[in-house]
Amino acid sequence: MGISYDQFSRWQELAAVPEEIFECQMQDKTHVPTMAGLIRAAAEPWYPGDQRDRN
Repeated sequence: MGISYDQFSRWQELAAVPEEIFECQMQDKTHVPTMAGLIRAAAEPWYPGDQRDRN
């Protein structure tokens, strides 16, 4: 189909963003939403030295 593994993975991450976070980001008029920004907004906070598995 011509879709790379990386692109497919990013689309899966975007699809996993909860609807309320997605809608909030889309409604925010202070910035232009990006795929990376939407995924980052839905990610759990992470701190250096955090020993939990991030995957």
